[in-house]
Amino acid sequence: MDQEELNNWRKLAAELENSGATDSKFYQRAKTIALGFPDPLKLESVSDSSSATA
Repeated sequence: MDQEELNNWRKLAAELENSGATDSKFYQRAKTIALGFPDPLKLESVSDSSSATA
């Protein structure tokens, strides 16, 4: 994720907090990303999953 995208997530999280809309999954995602954690909805790529064992 580039810096501009991270900044957008931070702005979104702040706006949702300011409006009191902190009870949604969308806010939880924005806050998680804004704090520097990986996007909880980012899908694993096919190349990454090929190393997983069944």
